[in-house]
Amino acid sequence: MPIILAERSLLLLPGGADDRQSASYAFFAFDIDRPRRSATVEISYRSDGVAQLPVAVYGGDGAIRLTRSSEPAAGPVVRAFSLGEDSDGCALDAGTWKLVLHKRILSEPLEVRLRVFVAAPSRPGAKGRKTRADEASCPEHHFAFADARPDSGSGWYCGELHLHSNESTGRSDVATIRRVALERHLDFLALTDHFTPAHWDRIEELGSADGRPLFLRSVEIAGDRGHANLHGATGWPNAFPDDVDGRLAAFLGRPIAGSMEAAADSIHRQGGLFCVNHPLSSGAAWRYDSFPLEKADLLEVACLPDGPVSFLYPTLWDRLLCAGLRPTGVGSSDSHDPLQDGPWALGKIRNWVYAASLSREGIIEGLKAGRAYVAFGESRLEFSARLVRAVEGSASAGNAEPPLSGSQPRPMGSTLTLAEDESCVLRVALSEHPSGNLFVMKDGFLFDVRYFAAGEGPDIAEYRFEPKDLAARGWSFVRVEFHEDLEKARYHGMAFRDHRSLRLLSNPLWIRAKP
Repeated sequence: MPIILAERSLLLLPGGADDRQSASYAFFAFDIDRPRRSATVEISYRSDGVAQLPVAVYGGDGAIRLTRSSEPAAGPVVRAFSLGEDSDGCALDAGTWKLVLHKRILSEPLEVRLRVFVAAPSRPGAKGRKTRADEASCPEHHFAFADARPDSGSGWYCGELHLHSNESTGRSDVATIRRVALERHLDFLALTDHFTPAHWDRIEELGSADGRPLFLRSVEIAGDRGHANLHGATGWPNAFPDDVDGRLAAFLGRPIAGSMEAAADSIHRQGGLFCVNHPLSSGAAWRYDSFPLEKADLLEVACLPDGPVSFLYPTLWDRLLCAGLRPTGVGSSDSHDPLQDGPWALGKIRNWVYAASLSREGIIEGLKAGRAYVAFGESRLEFSARLVRAVEGSASAGNAEPPLSGSQPRPMGSTLTLAEDESCVLRVALSEHPSGNLFVMKDGFLFDVRYFAAGEGPDIAEYRFEPKDLAARGWSFVRVEFHEDLEKARYHGMAFRDHRSLRLLSNPLWIRAKP
């Protein structure tokens, strides 16, 4: 029989609080009587509706020792977690340990039973072997995995920026995800498991430092009013974004990222990026109204699993761009199974990033600068601009005249500043595309539509803008989309686009007039 170290029942209240829970989190402190090799934490409940209760455990020294999440589920649920040398290789120190339950999905009052136990000695009077905890306290795990640079050359690299393994809510292990990514010729992956760095340990175990795909160090923070990806972490962010009353921080007795803004500040201090995920996706939509959106480095603007809803995302993006914000637009499959058919299939939607090298630093820098575009399947895009001497006439659609004098092309994400006697030529080149229409968007409005027959390409369109063509505020932005003509227009001048037809989506080029 196991030896019970602690046992307690908690009545979780949806959105409610008492002396043992806040509106979002429940607290449970228990004692480890002496140093132990390992212990098991068991959480059990029976629910009528779907519930999801991520868990975090902190050691007697305050170091975080375990974080786990799982798929939402109804009915009888029993979840058991190992602590100690069997899980993170570090024995258990004596003292008061602290467990946190996130009431992430909870629609009914729910009685949860918590037990902490250890295995009984193998024979009466037997003593356990000496542990590392008998000798010295165990330092906090930094969750690092090996640096990597599969390619030191500059160029365009493609990958996925939002997917999950079975370390949280996914259905495949990390090794399977890597194998499928290699088969589909992905250069990098951001594995973004919820509420846990366990996938970081699995990546370390794979030993993939010298080969593709490059794994970014990423995690998804799932709050009560929205989700965000953190990319480029150097340590565990310890984020609980709904600790609005500070009760969780007081219970833990240590600093935490208790809001989405604090989580953004935390990843920025680490040199990483904050991404607002699927911002209009029903129950997972972004509803943190007080979050300063200038702290969002990335915004998911093409989210395949959201179907028709995902076509609203570029309009939301245009609204932010018109306000002067500059989040880089990225695509997402939110894959939970790399082999699943449909929008969740790994590699079906790709983020192409121009980076100085295929390295974590290179990909992060390219994304931050907006040198990126979203592609569906094999279609490819080039979108750049160059300065030229101004000519008579206004902004022109179609092929521009050869420039009278020029400059080196500037990539997506760049800002071109025009003097009175200068203009800029924007160049779009499409490759490996089906038949369809190029849509050019200027300041959130449709500027031009051009049809291209299917071909290997490149098929090229150019557009010239002068200072007088800019918005009254003195600056404008231009971005492009390419859509397959899945539905043929019946009348001249009509062209259709929706979530099914999207094949390419650029980030903007910015044009500003000199004061």
